[in-house]
Amino acid sequence: MANVFAGIKSIDQSSGKTAGLKKVTKDMQTWRKDYKPEGATPTPAAPAAAKKPATPVKITKPAVCEERNGNWQIEYQTGPEPLTVSGINMKQQVYIFGCEGATILLEGKAKNIVFDSCKKTKLIFDNAVSSIEIVNCKGVQVQCKGVVPSVAIDKTDGCLVYISWEGREVQFVTSKSSEMNVAFPQGAGSDDYVEKPIPEQFVHKITDDLSISSDAIELTPPTLVVVEEQPTPVEDPPGPRTLISLEQLEQVHAAASAAERAERLTSALGVQHYPVNPRTCVWVDFCFGVLNFARDEAHLPPEKALALLTLAHEVYTFATDPFSINGDSSVSKISEPVPQNAESHEDAETAPVTTIPTPEIRVDPDAYPSVEAVYEQFHEKIRQASGVVSENDKAQDTETPSLPTPFSPMEVARIVTFFTSTFFRHLRAYQYVSRVQRSNIVRECPLPIETPLPPPSLADATLQTE
Repeated sequence: MANVFAGIKSIDQSSGKTAGLKKVTKDMQTWRKDYKPEGATPTPAAPAAAKKPATPVKITKPAVCEERNGNWQIEYQTGPEPLTVSGINMKQQVYIFGCEGATILLEGKAKNIVFDSCKKTKLIFDNAVSSIEIVNCKGVQVQCKGVVPSVAIDKTDGCLVYISWEGREVQFVTSKSSEMNVAFPQGAGSDDYVEKPIPEQFVHKITDDLSISSDAIELTPPTLVVVEEQPTPVEDPPGPRTLISLEQLEQVHAAASAAERAERLTSALGVQHYPVNPRTCVWVDFCFGVLNFARDEAHLPPEKALALLTLAHEVYTFATDPFSINGDSSVSKISEPVPQNAESHEDAETAPVTTIPTPEIRVDPDAYPSVEAVYEQFHEKIRQASGVVSENDKAQDTETPSLPTPFSPMEVARIVTFFTSTFFRHLRAYQYVSRVQRSNIVRECPLPIETPLPPPSLADATLQTE
């Protein structure tokens, strides 16, 4: 340790690094009480307070009311004194901007009016050719003495629109706005106005045709209406009777497999001899395909699916019944009498079966309706199911009852496409095969006879030892 201190002392400090330093004596050490100067220590000055930002001075722009390039420009109007602008014609547009607490009167019929960024301002005008637009306003009132076709309200909070009795057919287009109300007289020449709120909330739903439907939510409670109970009608409601019920349709759709669905549909249709009757087999398969289309492709509700099944049955009956042209098509020959020995397959295997041949009645193919006649029948049925009444029906019967579940235009298009690609395509091919005479072609071909090869001789055989 002594060597260390000796080494420190031996360091040469004459290089000038400490030459300018002065030794601090005790009287220079102010922290000692003995050497503190007498008297109060001066208090350090407080930091200067930060200046508050000056309140921005509201710049008042000069009011403008002049005609520029054939249009009227009204800006920055204030005060309770009304401003009247007269002589406005149908080729002029009126633009009102930045007014606050003002009252503006427009005399004449303007092309269109724009009411932009105004507060607590009243606007009264006679007529407008196209529309009036209310944009970025707060607490404004607009009155139309005559007629304006459209009122557009955008980004506005608080707006009251007065409409005359002549202009009550006006339409409102609103977006991003609140506290909107419309007032209109109770009748022609009445001074009593009825004020109604414009809906601000909507309920949106996805429909079956993959579109969006929107319904407005009323802000005021609906008026209580007392409806007298009507007596139950004795007659059946208008519309076609369905082949199966809703409960039976649900049971068919609830089946686990396609085979089970076909069995349940057969039972619901009342067919007991489906496997042995080819005509009934085609009918049941056709009904099965119609129900699959209604559920998987058209996405129809159960009521419309049953209506489509009934329509398909009537068209099928008309096409397959040769007597449906001049007779009733409600009953077809899709069901045939079946002998008792054909009711069960198990009984047919155990007990002997006695088959009684019945004479087959052949019908001329020309007795069946043509494809064009069947399509006309289908067109008439789908027109009635869609709720469309022709001019002839209107002239004959003005009180024709409509179906309870008419098809929409989109559903009608899908149904027509389905029937065209399936039913009418097969019907045209079937009628072509049965009606067009084809010549018999007989071809005689010689039957080649091959001579088998002779067996090998026994001399060439070899014996194998086990």
